[in-house]
Amino acid sequence: LVKDKNGATLQLNVPNGFKSEIAKHYGIRSVPRIVIIDQQGKIVDAFAKRPSDPKLYQQLLKLLNKEESGTLTKEEATAAMMALRNADTAAQKEEMLKKFMAQVKKEKADFAYPMVNMMMSFTIEAFYAEGNREKAEGYMANIPDSPFKRDVLAISGFNRLENGSFEMAAELLNRAIKMTIEGKDEDTLPKEEKHKLNQILTAYVEALVKDNRIQEAVPYAKQIYESSNKQDYTINNCYATTLVFEKKFSEATPILETFVRMGKATPQQIDWLKQAYTRKNGKEKGFEQYLDELKSEFHNALQEKLAQNMVNEPAPLFTLHNMDGKEVSLASLKGKVVVLDFWATWCGPCKASFPAMQETINRFADNKEVVFLFINTLESKKNPLETVRKYMNDKGFTFNVVFDVKDPNTNKFPVIESYKAKGIPAKFIIDKEGNIRFKPVGFSGSNEETVEELSAMIKALL
Repeated sequence: LVKDKNGATLQLNVPNGFKSEIAKHYGIRSVPRIVIIDQQGKIVDAFAKRPSDPKLYQQLLKLLNKEESGTLTKEEATAAMMALRNADTAAQKEEMLKKFMAQVKKEKADFAYPMVNMMMSFTIEAFYAEGNREKAEGYMANIPDSPFKRDVLAISGFNRLENGSFEMAAELLNRAIKMTIEGKDEDTLPKEEKHKLNQILTAYVEALVKDNRIQEAVPYAKQIYESSNKQDYTINNCYATTLVFEKKFSEATPILETFVRMGKATPQQIDWLKQAYTRKNGKEKGFEQYLDELKSEFHNALQEKLAQNMVNEPAPLFTLHNMDGKEVSLASLKGKVVVLDFWATWCGPCKASFPAMQETINRFADNKEVVFLFINTLESKKNPLETVRKYMNDKGFTFNVVFDVKDPNTNKFPVIESYKAKGIPAKFIIDKEGNIRFKPVGFSGSNEETVEELSAMIKALL
């Protein structure tokens, strides 16, 4: 065997094997065992990696002062990016970003710069979220004007809008708009850029409206409405708001009537419709009958929709723990109508639907035959309990949250897997016999529509 092997090796035979003095001195009780001794005769690693491990090669190069660059792999870079994304605070993200950037620079790992960019965008957004604009802008200043910088501004603006920071959202989105169209002819923008511009404009108008800066929103609201398919609730609502602000009630009326027909009209929109009706007819008399006729279209359509979408499937049983550590089992709730809402802390539409869910809970608060369970699932953090608890407390939601925890053996979340949900938010309405009867998916964007639809489903099973 030794004859057949080449290389700078010295083969020595040790009499008595594991009983020899050398084996006892090095504590060798099994083989193979790799021990590294440096040029000065000192043991630098008594339990070194095996020769098949590339880390051994790097260790030897370092001892020879020939440390090789370029050891960062794409898998390691991707893992670093995901770890940063999941970090809890902006400071943690910043520390991880700096460390990763230093490694990329040292190893000249050019392939990793897209990951650096993404990590920087996550860090910027985290600083904006924590209200540290100085830090966020400091990093933003390091990014040259480019579509990437525009996207970072836009994403940060979208997130601030979602979290209720309307003034900051409007500022960031306005900067993104200017970066998109500055010095360019909007009509000649590529299709993808036009689509992005429309998305940013829509969010910008929504931020202005929610920040009560209606006058500023007027020209943009009309622009996005006229270029839309007239089916987007947010766009239509913003445009109707600006029309009412300008006292253009006759133009706003068809949009407001559509909201009522679809079950999406808010109390504010119904009040605007009453103003429009009174202006047109010179009196308020007859408005309630007119409103009931519009609502009847929604209720008839809703009953037809429920009949078409009703299913009858056994609900998979589960036992989960809630925020207080108490067990909650579906089996124990037999005899009640149960509403399951699968959600995650990272899911924007999930959280956007929560005000509607709270209103629905309030509507059935006195009915002991109806139970709501909010199943937290698909979380990247190992223990999201404190994050969830803080969010619920901050927002004032009175939800009974239970946790669908990832199975370490399968790397899957067992409860949502058993319900075969294709995405979140996903809701399952279970009847008193333990069967799934309705499976509404997603969030329409309208609290009123969601409340009415869920209420009708629940009432149909009581």
